[in-house]
Amino acid sequence: LCVLSIYRFCTIVYGHKRWFNKRRSMILSVISQWIMCFLLPVPILYLKVKPSSQSIFPKWIWIYNLCLIVILPTTFVAILDGLIFSHAHRSSNRVQSNILTCHSRLKKRNNHLLKRMFFMLIVSISGWAPIYIVAYLASIDILTLPLVYEVLYLLSILSISIVIGSLYLYNHSLRRFLKHRYRISF
Repeated sequence: LCVLSIYRFCTIVYGHKRWFNKRRSMILSVISQWIMCFLLPVPILYLKVKPSSQSIFPKWIWIYNLCLIVILPTTFVAILDGLIFSHAHRSSNRVQSNILTCHSRLKKRNNHLLKRMFFMLIVSISGWAPIYIVAYLASIDILTLPLVYEVLYLLSILSISIVIGSLYLYNHSLRRFLKHRYRISF
């Protein structure tokens, strides 16, 4: 989601800049994302490879996982979504219209955008945070029911499915393409 948020932010805010429309910027973006993907899990990989008498991870690694997988990406996405909303709100205020219906339509668009951003944030947090909180609680011997893990795995799968479905649903060019393909097929 962070990668999609960066892409959406750059497309919306800097879409008219030449640098963001070049292949060079796309390659740099992909390379930097891969570097981050390799660097962030280094402590976990180090602990898996490190020979020790313990076969379990230290307790802090579960908090690190929670921060790395839930808290940091959610905060990052929320900040970028706030910047996107701020840009959209400023651009709709710049286009001052004397017609009341146009103003109310822009206000509805801004409210719809804000509601969608909150929905995506809530779905993401509620889908991924519980499983890592339960993993931490299990590491300190508070909760160890296997059924809880299975339910929370399903919740995280449902969460990512809702987010992906929402991204497809709100992608106007993809919907237009699929409608066109559907009309051609039948």
